[in-house]
Amino acid sequence: VVDSPITGAGILVATHTYSPKLAMHALGGSAVGCLVGLLSGAPLSDVSAGLWGYNSALASMAVGVFFVESRESLVLSGTCAAAAASLFGGLSTAFGTYGAPCLTLPFCAVASAAYLLEGHVPGLRLAKEPHSPEKNC
Repeated sequence: VVDSPITGAGILVATHTYSPKLAMHALGGSAVGCLVGLLSGAPLSDVSAGLWGYNSALASMAVGVFFVESRESLVLSGTCAAAAASLFGGLSTAFGTYGAPCLTLPFCAVASAAYLLEGHVPGLRLAKEPHSPEKNC
């Protein structure tokens, strides 16, 4: 993790250049993850370093890339961000016992579970050719 708001802003600007909606998924997902961290009593230094927002941003972006944009996919995006942060909290404690980081395991688990929801939630459709929220149909 690079503890620099300038680096984070640069990544967000680069993502926005590719896809403005994907950048919104990243920003929104990160905000949800930070909020979950704060509500969970995580150290403010961990939240401000981006540890609680990273997996959440990735999970939210995965929904934006792999699903057709709809009300249901936007709800799923926020839900995945919260789930990834919650899972990060639990796994970082468990892995920390052994001196190991949980890395992106929360993102991988949550994104995989979200992918499996297609066909089980009305209005939630996988993109035929996943690309970006603007191009998915």
